[in-house]
Amino acid sequence: MAEQKLLVAHCADTHPDFSLTKDHVLQWHMGPKDMYNKNGKFLGVKYFGKTYENRIVLPLEFIGGKQIAELHGRGWDRPGYRDLMLRNGHFVNLVPDNGDDWISPDEMTWGVKGINSISSHLCLSGGRNSENESRMFKFHEIYNDAMFTSLTSYFNQFLKDHPGDKIAGHYMFSDKTCPNTDVEEFLTLAGIDLKHLYKPQ
Repeated sequence: MAEQKLLVAHCADTHPDFSLTKDHVLQWHMGPKDMYNKNGKFLGVKYFGKTYENRIVLPLEFIGGKQIAELHGRGWDRPGYRDLMLRNGHFVNLVPDNGDDWISPDEMTWGVKGINSISSHLCLSGGRNSENESRMFKFHEIYNDAMFTSLTSYFNQFLKDHPGDKIAGHYMFSDKTCPNTDVEEFLTLAGIDLKHLYKPQ
């Protein structure tokens, strides 16, 4: 168990018209993953942290109504995010937490390698523009007013509950643009004090 220090924003990197659901995220993250070495040799199938010889011997289990043998995900034992924000601004909880300042092993999610023990992760539905391009945008080029209002409230409530924590974007920890919008710019638009912005070392 470690003390929470960060809230990291991500995006699903989906088209704005794609109706993202909790099941999609669970299938993408927890569905089995075929493993290969650098020479292309098949090594087995990773699922729920275990490696199976092939897909035939996978357990007869379902994620979101689909048999796992049909899914091609990351093979994780849990999703990468605590919460998912839909296009209508509503939130869906993916991994329950008790709201305190500590992240227990069962509250941890796999959002960013190396910082998950101290971070909560939030995924925004969308992240691409209407031309299906994926890159950095102004917030309102890829997200709508309902999402702006809800995300502002979410951040404010998070900071009220955890005043010493910082808000970050996935791009601050890896060679990505996720959540495809600048977190500092969003906080400024939302009227949130930039003292709460995470600044990479």
